[in-house]
Amino acid sequence: EFLDGLADKIFEFRNGEVKEFLGGITEYLDYRKKESMREVDLEKSTTKSTPEVPAQNIPKNKEVQFKTKEQKVLENKLSKLEAEIEKLEDQIEKVEKSFSEKNPAEEQLSEYSGYKEKLETLNNEWEETYNKLNN
Repeated sequence: EFLDGLADKIFEFRNGEVKEFLGGITEYLDYRKKESMREVDLEKSTTKSTPEVPAQNIPKNKEVQFKTKEQKVLENKLSKLEAEIEKLEDQIEKVEKSFSEKNPAEEQLSEYSGYKEKLETLNNEWEETYNKLNN
């Protein structure tokens, strides 16, 4: 649970190879669980002398999973941006409320302008990420 919101890229070191997995820890664990189940199914199918699953199907599945992983990364980024935007909007609201109670000092106006600029930047970044996700 701790790593779920922190990691959006996982590196797997297995059998002398390094594999990059784009997505959170939960998605990675789900993927590993599914892959382990595939290995068990393959072992069962070979011991029962049934035809093996063609190796051609595995890369196709991995391509589909890669797209899903990429989408998950973008979705995670959107969520993080939305949280930052919400937090920043709350800060702006507090500053504006304090402005209504007393005249702002130059430092407060400068801080307010910085918040507004950062909000605009985050909104633009959110829009770009959203467009990437939906294209």
